[in-house]
Amino acid sequence: MVWIPVVEQWTPERLDLFIQLRDQMPWYTVQMFSSPVAGIKFIKEEWHFNGKPVVVLLNQQGEVENPNALPLIRLRGMDAFPFAKAAEDAIRNLDNWLHLVANHIHLSMQSWIEKEKYIFFYGGTDQHWIKKLQGYIKSIDLGKFLNDGGDEGNNTIESVEVGESEIRFWTNIESLQFIKEDDETRRVLQRLISNKTENGWAVLVKGSTVIISDQSAKISRALKKLVIKLQSEEENNFHEENFETIFKEYHKQVADMFSHSCQINIPSSAANIIPKNMKCLECGQVMETFISFRCNKSLTTNTQNSSADFVRIKPRNFNACYPSYPRYPAYPAYPAYPRYP
Repeated sequence: MVWIPVVEQWTPERLDLFIQLRDQMPWYTVQMFSSPVAGIKFIKEEWHFNGKPVVVLLNQQGEVENPNALPLIRLRGMDAFPFAKAAEDAIRNLDNWLHLVANHIHLSMQSWIEKEKYIFFYGGTDQHWIKKLQGYIKSIDLGKFLNDGGDEGNNTIESVEVGESEIRFWTNIESLQFIKEDDETRRVLQRLISNKTENGWAVLVKGSTVIISDQSAKISRALKKLVIKLQSEEENNFHEENFETIFKEYHKQVADMFSHSCQINIPSSAANIIPKNMKCLECGQVMETFISFRCNKSLTTNTQNSSADFVRIKPRNFNACYPSYPRYPAYPAYPAYPRYP
């Protein structure tokens, strides 16, 4: 194992941090304090280094066995050793990928997944919405739905809050996006990453199967409609349909009322898996690609001003996704200035 620290410009502070990190590492370290780093062009072009950490696996002949084993290491640790293609294929063909990214969040997570329980993952910055969501979830009795009721204490929906600071969860999501190839799983992962910084988001799963992933407004309104129906005085036991079917129906009713803003944020570290064309997850329109920059200051690298941290994809046809807005903003006309002689 050899660590090559890539720093555009060394400063006393960065040198001190480098020494601290180096002293904690049991492997070899390249100590080159010149700028730019010798061989940086090769590293960027051949190993696709773009400012994010990569782990390039070489065999004894110096040939590249894996251009980036870091996603494997993050997801499986030493269980994936020697981090070859076979380990990636095992994850790629795995249907139950949820436990790879979420097992550490709750002690009972693996048990919930194995029992095919309904689980809400949710998060966001709007604490008022989060409290409302928690209330709606607690109000739902699965015993009133077809085949969803179980033994005593089994009629509840499990829920787990995932904050933006839950680094391991989001890192695992991004790592899995590198490996998974099927379109459906990638869409789910892309939506999760895009919703990370929203005011609120939620994902409903049953066991390891994702049922719905969306932003706060639609999820909460669909749950509210369902809770009101369950609490009404009329006959409200959905014994002919399960919770999944009913919630999908209510969510679709709510979603049809919204003009949507579909935006997919893909970290620049995943730039090599961006498709040439991507369709809007809501309306199917072909989306446009925008480059946005986000400061992600680090003492070990100086890429915050030199590389895009996110590739942001928005709908190509703005008017189709925002039908209530004019195609061009109508600005008031300014009076013409008099011509001077």
